Amino acid sequence: MVLNFNNSEDLVQELCRLRDQRVCIFGEKKSTVRSVTFKAPKSNYDLTSWRIWEQAFRLNVSNSKKCFDTISGHRITLPTNARGLFTGYDYESKRHRIVIRGYDKFFNIDEVPITTWDALSQHTKGPYELTVKENGCIIFIAALPDGQIIVSSKHSLGIVEGQSVSHANVGERWLEKHLQSVGRTKQELAHELLRRDMTAVAELCDDEFEEHILPYTGNSRGLYLHGLNRNCPQFITASSCEVAEFAEQWGFMKVSSFFMDSIHELKAFLENASKDGKWNNRAIEGFVIRCHSDHSSLEQQSSNDFFFKYKFPEPYGMFRQWREVTKMLISGKKPSYTKYKKVTAEYITFCDKKFKEDEDAKRLYMSNKGIISLRDEFLVLSKLDLMHLSVSNDNDCGKEFTLLVPIATIGCGKTTVAKILEKLFGWPVVQNDNLPSGKGGPKRFAKAIIEEFRNGHSVVFADRNNHISNMRSTLQTDILALIDGVRFVALPFKHTPEVPEFVQNRVLQRGDRHQSIKVSEGVDKVKAIMNTFYKQYKPFDPAGNKHDANYDDIIELDPLIGSLENARRIVNYFKKNIPELIPNDPSDDDYAAALNYAVNEYVPTYRKTFGNDSKKIKNKITAEGITGSSTCFKKAPRYFGVLLDRKTVESSLVQVLTIANLQWQEAFSRYTLQDSFHITMIHESQKPVNSRIWEQYLQHMHDKNTTKMGNISFRITHLVWDDRVICFRVTMNENSVWYGKTCNPQLHITLGTSSSDVKAFESNFLLKKLRWQGDEVDSTDGNVRYLTVLPKIIIEGMLEPVY
Repeated sequence: MVLNFNNSEDLVQELCRLRDQRVCIFGEKKSTVRSVTFKAPKSNYDLTSWRIWEQAFRLNVSNSKKCFDTISGHRITLPTNARGLFTGYDYESKRHRIVIRGYDKFFNIDEVPITTWDALSQHTKGPYELTVKENGCIIFIAALPDGQIIVSSKHSLGIVEGQSVSHANVGERWLEKHLQSVGRTKQELAHELLRRDMTAVAELCDDEFEEHILPYTGNSRGLYLHGLNRNCPQFITASSCEVAEFAEQWGFMKVSSFFMDSIHELKAFLENASKDGKWNNRAIEGFVIRCHSDHSSLEQQSSNDFFFKYKFPEPYGMFRQWREVTKMLISGKKPSYTKYKKVTAEYITFCDKKFKEDEDAKRLYMSNKGIISLRDEFLVLSKLDLMHLSVSNDNDCGKEFTLLVPIATIGCGKTTVAKILEKLFGWPVVQNDNLPSGKGGPKRFAKAIIEEFRNGHSVVFADRNNHISNMRSTLQTDILALIDGVRFVALPFKHTPEVPEFVQNRVLQRGDRHQSIKVSEGVDKVKAIMNTFYKQYKPFDPAGNKHDANYDDIIELDPLIGSLENARRIVNYFKKNIPELIPNDPSDDDYAAALNYAVNEYVPTYRKTFGNDSKKIKNKITAEGITGSSTCFKKAPRYFGVLLDRKTVESSLVQVLTIANLQWQEAFSRYTLQDSFHITMIHESQKPVNSRIWEQYLQHMHDKNTTKMGNISFRITHLVWDDRVICFRVTMNENSVWYGKTCNPQLHITLGTSSSDVKAFESNFLLKKLRWQGDEVDSTDGNVRYLTVLPKIIIEGMLEPVY
């Protein structure tokens, strides 16, 4: 789904807002929308290249919980799916316009939920237009309002710093050659593109400039025209027939295309063609399929033009891996790879010897030259059957997804590790304890994992003990029966003699913070459950146990060193061996916040029982929570807070700014407002020191038998901010029964943060930087700003437990 904009001006304004406010649309760590401005060559125009975080495109077409507002439930969307977008200011119309428009981001078969064969059969209609996927780099050709032609790569114009010649430069040289071949000029092409208001999209394939996977030499080099896109917010593109006609008129290389009527015919053809990776006896990378969507569930597209691709998995997956490991070898890094292991090891040995004999070969390779000849030389010398190798070698397959599989017993800290990683990187945790037990449980667990992969997540944590050998192999079998390309990473926790006592103490201290093991139901029962798991436990043994033989990676963890250190071990292993999975290196503060989330903020919400245990537990009030028959008391609250009406808070903010003669967009545009507002009265992390107060809240809730614990009014005294967070400081009505029964020294409402990296609880740190004497305040930090709120503003909300 994308937002609908009537014109380019509206789209540009929204992109500017998202960029300037550094909005993280799906909760990522960095701003979703970024931009770079270029001076257009030989022109007075400035062009802005808009870039969207790559993973956001994948999330935008998924059903991930990140795509839905937690308060309203409404879907969160990108402003555009365009991958390659340049805008400029038209001085004549005095409005922004789209100058270069790439395709909407499209995906490979089975890469996202909307490109599974089942989804495509339901939500697309023929005819299906297949175009050969040429193997080069994308080039855009468009016209400026002043009649100048402009040539760009996906995100840049002209010379690129650090490169003697850029993709755009080479693309423009080829454009001149193609036009000359048919007696045309760049000015004529610019006039035609302006008339059509379109961007020409081509593939630059030239091995003399840069090699990729497939060879393009001699007369096969040049610009292969494969698209004509309307310069508008919606994705509207010309048919392949129109593109081919345009290519012939203007001298471009033409892309082969043909039609198929039905999805079933299309699927059969593609699967057959992938067996040898060829079409018409020519090796190709695959096909791009163009069709139309005919169902509202594909409203993720900005029009009913719908593209997807079918990339032949072999032998090109192996060739790409060889290119990556060769560059690692040249740069002095230890090559890491997860598939085609035997032949890749032989290839690396060959390359190492070759580069020692020929230093120039290394230099050329790093300039993307000699890639194909080196590969072919190895294949000839080795006398290897290419397709047999790539399909069958080591039973490897392309692995786009990674599954973390702990091997542990109860209390080792696997869920805490999982939640730390979830907080750091957004990797979802599929908890077996959150799924119904009984017949079909293992397959339900596998399907829940696959659902997360199909929702756009490349890494998932399989939160289950996996302490029995066949559980580990069955998990692999169940998943691979439904989806290909999964990398299985084993996380065996050490099981030394001192571990059982250590984890038993940890479980008893944990109390009832677990879906199925409740200390309140009896210590003896807990110990009996744990002993059963110990007896069933089979150590992870990939060398001696066939059930453990097919894991791709092993990261050994130790319960005795703590969950935070174990999480660091996983991150460090990935940084070294699978660096693409770690987009940002977490800081110590990031780790601390993630640990706080895993230990203090996360609370299990599902109740699971072992066997037929139906023992009733009397209503009981503890510092952990209330157990008993009332459904609303089954869970322990994370905190008790006063929930506030969003519109009331926002109108109060407007009132404060108006009195101070300030405007939000001018003074505070760096902040993104919170989705909801509340005042924390007491947090569960404060229980150890303030257990008496915590129990008063629990008792009050229990006595009234409701979570609605009454209204409380507050006075807004100050607006306070620094470069990270902005909040209201408030004081409670002295007549409230809760006056003096809070654990926050400075009650406040967090209004917004400057980025998703900044957590709402930083308002506490902000207010500590000020010296308070009643309502009088003095700043001890020059970075902290504040406004005294006069006249009085009173705000009221309902006290409730928050889970």
